Amino acid sequence: MGERLQLDLEAVRDTSARLRSIGRSLADAESAADDLAAMIPHRGLAGAVATFATTTISRNSSEAALTTR
Repeated sequence: MGERLQLDLEAVRDTSARLRSIGRSLADAESAADDLAAMIPHRGLAGAVATFATTTISRNSSEAALTTR
């Protein structure tokens, strides 16, 4: 007992800022993928891009958002 937790608050702030940046980048990637899917005339390929945007990118973006809270 009596032990204390010591944190490098500057490192915590830096890590938080980096994770926020990653989250923003993933959100931007999702929007770009949606825009790309809308421009693709082939229905199957457009669907694959849209599915990628809504599953992979969205999931990663959500995980990044949870990490920064």
